[in-house]
Amino acid sequence: MNNQFPDKTKHELVGTTQTLGLDYNVAALICYLPVPMFSLIAGIVWLMTEPKANLFVRFHAIQSLMLLGVLVVGNVAVYIVGLLSAIPVLGGIFAIISGLAWFGICAVWFIVSVVLMLKANQREMYKLPIIGDLAEQYAK
Repeated sequence: MNNQFPDKTKHELVGTTQTLGLDYNVAALICYLPVPMFSLIAGIVWLMTEPKANLFVRFHAIQSLMLLGVLVVGNVAVYIVGLLSAIPVLGGIFAIISGLAWFGICAVWFIVSVVLMLKANQREMYKLPIIGDLAEQYAK
């Protein structure tokens, strides 16, 4: 890891985004709003409009988009299991499993989003396992 992109350290960020003129920590916070459509739009907007020199906002935009990708993949998997609920006799078991899995995925996503919002607001470069390393790579 290089000194330009330290992990889990607070940054003294001064400046605003090019698009809406938001402080960098507020822009990063918006990327993690626990409303998928808002965070998707914010992540894409910051990724497209912020220069590569703004690693903080770009990192959080990419990490939030990757987190949304994980949410979508998880929900598709749960939906496929939910389709098995049409099977006679065993369908009830699959319906319960898919319902609990869906609730679990959404609850974990909500909690992770709130934690990441707080970390971004505190100007921390908090990296999620696996996703954070990829986001760091793509932000540069």
